[in-house]
Amino acid sequence: TACAPSLLAMLEIEQENFPAALQKRDRASVICQRETPAYLMCLVIRANRVGLLARMGRGAEAMQVLDDITLTLTRRKMLEVSEYAQVLEAKALAFQALGRSAEAMRTQQAAIALYQKTFADTHIQVQRA
Repeated sequence: TACAPSLLAMLEIEQENFPAALQKRDRASVICQRETPAYLMCLVIRANRVGLLARMGRGAEAMQVLDDITLTLTRRKMLEVSEYAQVLEAKALAFQALGRSAEAMRTQQAAIALYQKTFADTHIQVQRA
């Protein structure tokens, strides 16, 4: 499944090996596109992939994809789920890569607020964000 390479990418991110993480997220995206492109987790994998692009200085490219993902989630009325918080985190990285620090901070705070609404303050997603 697409989850395995995506999880391996998280290990590469912890070691700040973004090119290797991007390769793994690319693989996960290909699997998702082939198997279940409309599945919510596939949208999250795409968002996390472009978050890596933003970390690598490719903010404009990342923002275009994130806007598309946000539109899809809006149409599905899924802006109150924790998966959308991951999209917001990727968007914050894209804003930062574009030099838009104030927007990056507001977007990251929105992600944290959504995580807090979904999980307890002690949850790993809240702590990490």
